[in-house]
Amino acid sequence: MSVRSLAASALVLLAAIGGGLAAVDTATAAGDGLVTISTSLSTDQPTPGENFTLTTRLANVGDGTGEYVLKDVSVREGRAPDSDQYDQLGRNERLEPGDSVARTANFSVDEPGEHRVYVHVRLLSSTRVHTVVHPVNLTVYENHPRLSVRTEETLPGSPATMNVSLANGQSGVIRGVEVTVDGDDATVKDNHRVASSIASGDQRTFGFTVTDGTEGRERVTARVAYTDANGTHRSFTRTVSTAFTAPENPGNVTLTGLQVTRDGERLRISGTASNVGETAVKSAVVGVRGGDGVAPGQSQAEYFVGSVAASDFTSFEVSAQLTDNSSTVQIPLRVRYLVDGVTRTKTVTVAYDPTTADRERDPANGSGLPITLAGGVGAGAVVLVGAVAWRRYDGGR
Repeated sequence: MSVRSLAASALVLLAAIGGGLAAVDTATAAGDGLVTISTSLSTDQPTPGENFTLTTRLANVGDGTGEYVLKDVSVREGRAPDSDQYDQLGRNERLEPGDSVARTANFSVDEPGEHRVYVHVRLLSSTRVHTVVHPVNLTVYENHPRLSVRTEETLPGSPATMNVSLANGQSGVIRGVEVTVDGDDATVKDNHRVASSIASGDQRTFGFTVTDGTEGRERVTARVAYTDANGTHRSFTRTVSTAFTAPENPGNVTLTGLQVTRDGERLRISGTASNVGETAVKSAVVGVRGGDGVAPGQSQAEYFVGSVAASDFTSFEVSAQLTDNSSTVQIPLRVRYLVDGVTRTKTVTVAYDPTTADRERDPANGSGLPITLAGGVGAGAVVLVGAVAWRRYDGGR
């Protein structure tokens, strides 16, 4: 057996297996007190190379007259006092009636299978030194399925998809697989998944939605339970750090090719909603907002563009209503859309000059027909190409 000993440290016990309770030998028990020894492991399913903690607890359960001094506690490979020592757990501590002490040692075992180590205890009473050797049996299991966590790109604050993958490297199929995920700061929605089986050599990926803490690095804890090919129910827990990263060029809708056509007091604004980002946007809406000399039209003041794929575009038309005879009207257009579940809003303006439009419709211009300022628009319409200016950008990039 290859056991690597690590520095001793305290650890809250998760399970008690192996050694159990052991009384001292007859000579010690016949003295003024009685000392019991018990051991426990921090996990009931250690795997090769996995650190685990062996805790040895000694208790003086005498009637109040027997006092001992704990000379030393060590963990060794064999029963013999000169066998290889893995760890020295403590020296020279008084153990009065009713007292108890605990000593811990951390190990990792390289090979799977059945193993045994021995806890050696030396106690000094008023008459002599007592030595107790306590065996501890442990089973080291084949490694658990390999777990990995990956998060898809998302904008900060947006819901993120987190993929937890299990790769079964064991020689047989595992069944009844259950995966539960929680975050230290991130909130995992609907955090439990199940799979009936994962064949040897196969991988299964479980998708989870994270609704908070989706910026920077976050710690998540995954608990996995399953039944191995031998019918043994096994479980393990892994805490990993995963990174939430934003796409370099997320979906971004701009309004291009804006044109204004007047029909009485009604203005028709047409153009193209173009997604200049590298991710799709959803639920895009273009609408007219109120401003000086202009208001949303009585009909079709908003146009539902819907989804726009990356580097794609969709045409739209909305209407506005003139409210006075201003020399130049700035028509506000608001575009609202979803990127990774977060609403982005921006407002642009397109300029329209009613005076110029009226002059261009005057028959004194020569032809008596309306003048078309942009190609492709039918007779009877006056078209002005609006000067587009960014006015504000709320929540966008």
